[in-house]
Amino acid sequence: MRKPLYTCIGVALIALFFGFLWGHSISAPVSQSTVAGNAVLTRSTASLMIDYGDGRVKTYPDLAVVGSEDLLTLLQKQTTIAKLKFEVKDYGEMGKLVTTIGNKTGGDEGKYWQFWVNNASISYAADKYIVKPGDVIEWKFINYKN
Repeated sequence: MRKPLYTCIGVALIALFFGFLWGHSISAPVSQSTVAGNAVLTRSTASLMIDYGDGRVKTYPDLAVVGSEDLLTLLQKQTTIAKLKFEVKDYGEMGKLVTTIGNKTGGDEGKYWQFWVNNASISYAADKYIVKPGDVIEWKFINYKN
C-alpha cells in the first residue's frame, strides 16, 4: 500500500522541480556575455512601447541591449530601424529631452513625450537611465501634468 503513495509523491516532486526550472527559464531576463578584445560585452533584452496618444501603439519586444546602453540610445536605434522621425533637444548636464517620435512633436495638442520604466515614472532624462535586462519601457505622448 505504501509503495504507490511513495511513487505518487516522487512523481509530484519531480514534476514540481521541472516545473520550477521551466518557469524560471521563461521569466528570467535574457542576458549573455561575450568577450571582444579585452572588454566583456553584455547583451540583454528589453521591450519598448510607443503610445502616440491617438489610439496608435507600437510595441517592440525583445530588443537587444548591449553593454551599459542608455534608454535614449535604445529608443534612437529602434526609431532608426522603424524609419520614424526622431528628434531630441540637449539640455546639457540635465540631459536630452525627446521632442519628436514619428509624426508627434512635443507641444502639439498640449502633449509631450514622457516615459516610464517597469510602470514607474523616471524623474530624469532618458540618456541618464541605463537599461537593465527585462526592462519594460513605455513612451507616451500625453498631456503634461505637474
